[in-house]
Amino acid sequence: MRATPRTPSTRPVATATGLLLAVLGLLLTTLAVPPPAAAADGTFRLDLDDWNGAPLSGASVTFYRYNLPGGTYQETITGTPTGSTGTSTTTLPPGYYYVRVSAAGFGGGYLRDGGVTPFLADSDAFGVPDGGTVDETTALEPSATVTGRVVAPDGTGVGGSCAIRPDVQAPSGWSGGARFVDAPCDFELTGLLAGTYRFRASSRDTEAAFDPIYWGSATDPDDARTVEVRPGENLDIGAIRVFAPGTGPYVETLGSPSVRGRFRVGGALVAVAPPLSPAAAVTTYQWLRDGVDIDGATSRRYEPAAADVGHDVSVRVRGFRLDYRFGGGASSTPVTVRKGRATNVRRPQVLGRTKVGRRVRVARDRWHPSGARKTIRWKAGNRTVRGATSRRLRVRPWMRGKRLRARVVVRAPGWTTTSAWTAPSRRVRR
Repeated sequence: MRATPRTPSTRPVATATGLLLAVLGLLLTTLAVPPPAAAADGTFRLDLDDWNGAPLSGASVTFYRYNLPGGTYQETITGTPTGSTGTSTTTLPPGYYYVRVSAAGFGGGYLRDGGVTPFLADSDAFGVPDGGTVDETTALEPSATVTGRVVAPDGTGVGGSCAIRPDVQAPSGWSGGARFVDAPCDFELTGLLAGTYRFRASSRDTEAAFDPIYWGSATDPDDARTVEVRPGENLDIGAIRVFAPGTGPYVETLGSPSVRGRFRVGGALVAVAPPLSPAAAVTTYQWLRDGVDIDGATSRRYEPAAADVGHDVSVRVRGFRLDYRFGGGASSTPVTVRKGRATNVRRPQVLGRTKVGRRVRVARDRWHPSGARKTIRWKAGNRTVRGATSRRLRVRPWMRGKRLRARVVVRAPGWTTTSAWTAPSRRVRR
């Protein structure tokens, strides 16, 4: 039988064509999907009042954008000033913002929950959501003005320009920025928020140079005079007296101080200060151990502690007066501190029935110092009771006919060791 010739198959061609069409359709579908929508801007609305509750118009609002609260700074955006109703509405990209507000005649600052602070680190970051709105309300207090003048030792104005730095006390320390004033350095510091301030004057001219100094004639900021500035106050602090480098009057100590009292632990040392010039200066005290300041020991009277035993203790006296520099003062001749004498205030007693099998105890003793450590030893007749070191003692048969006694030894750091015996007890009975 004759074979019928086979026609070539078209199935592989059809399969390849279908796969190509599927890929083309997927590509067209992908191109038809719209791109993701961009993040919508949010809105920050601020209602600002003055200290009396009236709307505050014309205030400037500035936004500082960060990637996270306390994170990396990104940009500064100037907001919309407040209008006649005291409202500022600003469109912002989503993110975290620190917000600063300021207005003429009012103390500006950074927003935080419950008010305004002059310190960025003390303010709050506000998160503006995608397409959302943040509403905040706050009030500004009227700013204060502080005036004064920088003068030479003779009271005349200085011959050059000055830098006046008003430092305000913040939770983390002192903060402030310099204001520059031309000769003769009469200054007016405006726009100050209420707070505790100290003021520092420094020179900007080499021809009329003077040492930097704080109001109150202090070169050390810790010795500077401070003043409380209230909202809306106009305060004149008077003169900041300055001196040429290396010069200037100090309060003089006319002689050396001395120390009297008991030079031992448990006693008290009293400083006898020499006269000061000018006489109206205030005397300050600092006690020293081997020439090093003792923390907190700044009164005229000092009670030596255990740490002072065997060391030299002295006192440094300095005078302080406004418009005079804080001098080095004078120190007393050192005295060596000895141990205190521990004493028995009331003799110990043996209490209890001295009968075999019963317990007796040492009690009713009092000592100075009261917190001393006590060690007790017992004797029955002339024989030491081994291992008996507590206040209580069990009466043993071998003690029959003997009298019991106890010795209490007292030890305390910085004090001599002392002891006392009890009176002998009655003889031990069966």
